[in-house]
Amino acid sequence: MNPKRARSLALVLAVTCVAVMALSFLPGTRAQDDAQNAPELGGTWIYEDLEAAYAQAKATGKPLLVGFR
Repeated sequence: MNPKRARSLALVLAVTCVAVMALSFLPGTRAQDDAQNAPELGGTWIYEDLEAAYAQAKATGKPLLVGFR
């Protein structure tokens, strides 16, 4: 690979990584927005507590849907 092209690719990769990291610090993630809207959706959503979700699914006899983001 051409050294000039390699430097350009490295620069694009570095800028992309910085942009993605900066966006992750913005307030109001989608999970938080969904949690605030859960009563409007007609159900209870459990975020970031997989063990509690398992317990509730077992107690109610309903299946568990897990979404990874």
